[in-house]
Amino acid sequence: MTTPELSAPKWYRDRWLVGILVLAAILGLIYNGVIMVGYGVDETRHMNYVKLLFEERTFPHLVAGGATDAAGHEPEYKGAHTYHPPLYYLALVPFYAIFHNLPGDTVWHLLRGISLLMCLAALPFAYQIALHATRGSLPASRLCVAQIALVPMWGMTAATIINDALVFLMATVFLWLLVVVYPQERSLKSAGVIGLVFGLCIVSKANALPANAVALAIYLIAQYGKNIWRSGEAWKRLAIVVGVSVVVAGPWHLYNLAQYGSLMHSPPPMPSPALPAPSNGILVMLLHDNFPQHVVLVFQGLFNTMWSQKDWIPEGVRDGIYWAFFLYCLIALVGLVAKRPRIKDETVTLEESLPQRLALLTSGGAFLISALIVIVIALFVHWGWAEGGRYLFPALIGISVLIASGWQQLAGRKGANAVLGLWIAAMLLLNGTCIYWLVTYLNPKVG
Repeated sequence: MTTPELSAPKWYRDRWLVGILVLAAILGLIYNGVIMVGYGVDETRHMNYVKLLFEERTFPHLVAGGATDAAGHEPEYKGAHTYHPPLYYLALVPFYAIFHNLPGDTVWHLLRGISLLMCLAALPFAYQIALHATRGSLPASRLCVAQIALVPMWGMTAATIINDALVFLMATVFLWLLVVVYPQERSLKSAGVIGLVFGLCIVSKANALPANAVALAIYLIAQYGKNIWRSGEAWKRLAIVVGVSVVVAGPWHLYNLAQYGSLMHSPPPMPSPALPAPSNGILVMLLHDNFPQHVVLVFQGLFNTMWSQKDWIPEGVRDGIYWAFFLYCLIALVGLVAKRPRIKDETVTLEESLPQRLALLTSGGAFLISALIVIVIALFVHWGWAEGGRYLFPALIGISVLIASGWQQLAGRKGANAVLGLWIAAMLLLNGTCIYWLVTYLNPKVG
C-alpha cells in the first residue's frame, strides 16, 4: 500500500503550494497595511489584553459595580478583552516587550505579523490532511489550501491582532495528528500528545472545543469500531487525552470559576429583537412567525461571512459574488456525494480507503458541529453570531477538504488543476476588489 504522504513531495518542494503560500503572505501584508490600526474585529480589546499582561502581569477582568452599556455588558478593566483564554496573548507579550517603544503604530503592525505567521504555519498541515482526504491528489490538495488561504476572511485574520489566528493553527495541528501522524497508532504516548494539543486549542479559543471533541470521537470510533465500548485500551487512551487537556486548560477555567462563578466566562445573551425572549421558552420562539425568516438569515449571514468580513465586498457586486461562492460549493458537494469513490473498486482496497475516510470524516465532522453550534447560538442566544463566519475558522479545513474532494471527483485530477487556476485568479480579483473598497470607502480616513 502506498500512503499519500510517501507518494507526494514534501510541501516545500511543491512549487504550486509554495506559490499559494507566497500569494497568501503578500495579501496578508497588504491587508496589514490597509486595515487601519484598531479596526480589525475587536482589535483594540485584543491589543489591550496584551498590554495588560505586559504592564500589570494580570489577566483582564470586569470592573466590579461598573455601569453596563446598552447591550448589558459590564465595563472591562482598561478595555481588555475578558472573554478569551490567554495563550495567543501570552505568545504576543515577548514581541510587545521588544517593540512597544517603537514610534507610531509600528508595534501594532509587527504584532499583526505574528498572526500572519501563525496562519501561514497552519497551511502545510492543512496540505497534508488534504493529501489523505484526496488519496494523494496534488491538484486537489493545493486547491484545498488555496480555498482557505486566498479568501478575504483569511487575509483579515492574518492581518490583524486576533486570537482566531492561533486557534486556526492549533486546531489544524490537532486534525493533522489524528489524520497524518497517529491514524492507526494506539499507544499511550500518542494519547498524551493529542491531549496536549487539545488542551492548547482550548486555551487558544473556546470554539475549538466542540470541533476537536467531535474529531476525536470519530478518530477513536474509526480505530476501534463497534468494539469501542468494550475496549479498555480505548477508554484508557481517552482518559489520558482528557486528563492531559484538563491539566493544560484547567487553570484557566478555574480562574473563570473564581472570578465569575462559571467555568466559561461569556457575554450576556443578546437574542434577536424580532423574536420572543428565550425566557418565554424555545417552543414559543420556534412557532413565531419570524422564526423561518431568521433561520434563512442566519444561514445566509454565516455562509457569507465565512468568506469575507462583512461589508468588505462592494454593495453592487456583493450578492453576485456570494451566489457564485454558493454555486461553487454546491456543485462540489453534489459531486462528492454523486461520484464518491467506490470502496469495492478493485483498484482501491478497504485498507487504502481508511486514510481518506478518516480525513474526510474528522475534518468534515469538526466543521459541521462548529456550524451547528454557531447556528444555534445565533438563533437562540446571541443574534450577532448570525454574521459569525469567523467562528468557523478553526474548522475551515473541513469544508475546504470536502469541496476540493468534490471537484476532484467531478473533474478528475487534471480538471482539478484547471479549477485551481480559476480559483486563484478569481480570489486575486476578489481580494483586489476588497482592498480597493477598504481604501476608498471603508477606511475612516477617506474624506
